[in-house]
Amino acid sequence: MPTSSIDRALALIAQRLPASEGEIARTLKVAGLAHGPVSLAQLERAARFAARPASFAVIRRPGLVIAVPSGKRVVAQLVHTLALRAMRRFGLCAVTHLCFEARLDDAPFVTCVVSAKVGFSWLDRARGWFWFPSPRVRLVQNLERIVAATGGMSLRALADMLFRGWPPALVPPLRALRTLCRSLPHLEVSGSTVAPTCASASTSLDQTAPRD
Repeated sequence: MPTSSIDRALALIAQRLPASEGEIARTLKVAGLAHGPVSLAQLERAARFAARPASFAVIRRPGLVIAVPSGKRVVAQLVHTLALRAMRRFGLCAVTHLCFEARLDDAPFVTCVVSAKVGFSWLDRARGWFWFPSPRVRLVQNLERIVAATGGMSLRALADMLFRGWPPALVPPLRALRTLCRSLPHLEVSGSTVAPTCASASTSLDQTAPRD
């Protein structure tokens, strides 16, 4: 990429921060500054020949490559760490909670950081609840176990059982729980009720039936 194009690319990136590697690639392609795969690592190296230094820092973690303003690199790393910690402990999280934990009054910035991770999914976008889907999350395992044992129940009753003893700020709204249940292949949601799918119920009955 010619030096003049590098300068234009860096200036354009600076206007879009924070942004994931994929978002930056799309921005540069639309602007006619890239025609193939875009690598932030290559842009960082190319920036050494630019008229002015790059105004962004690149954070790389498993499943995450994001460019943030240089002055926000540390806080972006903190937000990512807090989000992973919340996933391990609770299975889901709210943007407002991360803002509180990171002592950062910038929900759009936090949203950009967490949504750049591969697999990110909204549970209740209006209220900022999200998760990184995984069948190994304890919340998912507990949820499926309860529903399988009861044969089905209301979302409200399920929430009361799942979130008993949780910190109030980390108890998700029913809309988030409904979205979570709908994303799981072994569950089906009808109105305000969640139940095992027909296949899951049959498997459970087979496993509990007496053997000859």
